[in-house]
Amino acid sequence: MTSEVVIPRQHFLLLPFPAYGHMIPLAELGKKIARHHDVTFAVSQCLFGQLQKRELVSPKDFTLVCIPDGLAEQLDGANVLYPANFVTTLQTVIAGIQSLLQAVPTRGSVGNPANGLGITIPVDFVIGDNMMAAGLSVCRDREIPLHFFNTCAASLTFAVLAMTEDYPVLGPNEEPNQFMELPSSPGASPPPIPEISKKVLLDMRRATLQVNGIIFNSALEVERDTVALIEALSEMKGISLRCVGPLMSPAEKLSTAKLEHKDKVQAWLDRQSETSVVYVSFGSIAYPSPEQIAELAKALLRVGKPFIWSIRPEQQQHLPEGIKSKMGNQFEGEGGSFLILGWAPQKLILQHASTAVFLSHCGWNSTMESVSAGVPVVAWPMFADQKLNAEWLAKQSTAVMVEGTGLKPKRLVLADEIEGIISDVGWNGGARDSACRIAAQSWSSKLGKATGSGGSSDIAFRELIGLPLPHNGISTVTGNNNN
Repeated sequence: MTSEVVIPRQHFLLLPFPAYGHMIPLAELGKKIARHHDVTFAVSQCLFGQLQKRELVSPKDFTLVCIPDGLAEQLDGANVLYPANFVTTLQTVIAGIQSLLQAVPTRGSVGNPANGLGITIPVDFVIGDNMMAAGLSVCRDREIPLHFFNTCAASLTFAVLAMTEDYPVLGPNEEPNQFMELPSSPGASPPPIPEISKKVLLDMRRATLQVNGIIFNSALEVERDTVALIEALSEMKGISLRCVGPLMSPAEKLSTAKLEHKDKVQAWLDRQSETSVVYVSFGSIAYPSPEQIAELAKALLRVGKPFIWSIRPEQQQHLPEGIKSKMGNQFEGEGGSFLILGWAPQKLILQHASTAVFLSHCGWNSTMESVSAGVPVVAWPMFADQKLNAEWLAKQSTAVMVEGTGLKPKRLVLADEIEGIISDVGWNGGARDSACRIAAQSWSSKLGKATGSGGSSDIAFRELIGLPLPHNGISTVTGNNNN
């Protein structure tokens, strides 16, 4: 006999940070919530049109509204690499968020319809990207329950909570560390940071201590140690911590040209042997120097395996002539040994049986995608939290991290070294299943269980939105919101 549980329908307002790497995981969370509650997804004007054009979300998913914040470009480009530029842009985003939150209706007030972007259903719950922490403090003033969404590893939240008023700052002529670092021991401090960055992090820390909870785009199996450190902080008492990920989108709807391109990549992969392909991508923000690109190209050719390199067109000029001369007909024939792509269908590539190794910058989304697909990694971090992500992969034996990389690398990594690392990670001296691949596939299984029914991420999600835990014979129905 099946019993039925009715849960009250609520209205969730989701506020993503205006960068695709932050927005897509929160959109996926929104789609899951929308199966049970009303969801409004409010995005900066710089992304609103692109979201619709690329059909990453649709009216069937949730209500999409545009925040007229005056932001001209998303924060996925080189502008994020300069603290002053980043902070100026962040202030613009925060102003738009504050205006919206002051205007939306709640159960206790009507708000200001003129500035509420047409949102008429009272907002019960706000989930906002923690990068915009200062703007989200309006929720406390209006008594709207607020959860931060941490789109990176939980270590970012731990680093924010480690920030103090007496944290050291850089002198006027000192260069900032290109990577985020955590305290090495109790009482120890990472290297000094720019004054402007310190202010942002202190604002984030103050706001973090006022939220109802924090949602992590990760699984508890990944974050158990870091979550335990955060929970142990007396200031965090009463603040819930929930790992509901990894949250990864299905493939976006592609234009006819991109769909044809994807089909060509699929056909090329289908022609390759199982676990034979090396996939290279550094993401959309930072890239190695021209000299380093040349060494990477040499290494890939020397490995003697087919490879796919996702590299922006403006960077392709630094490839050796031996590669550039063959790019015109690289999809043709049975023996094509490589693909040089300005855009690559990453999920397709990582999930394909022919893919053996992923040489990655280790952004958090790419890190979770590689582990979920069971593909081992050659870790080449470039900036920010990427080194922490790379170190985590290496600690799990799913990756080997190349030392001395970054926006301002300590050295030129030569082709011989790169070739050796790729070969060890992918084939371990000739074995079909390298030690890194075995570890990666083990993690793939763990994450599959975490996100499946009754797994740790599934349970955390149910707790977040008020769903009962899965049991045989129990179904859920969402009631009216009574607005």
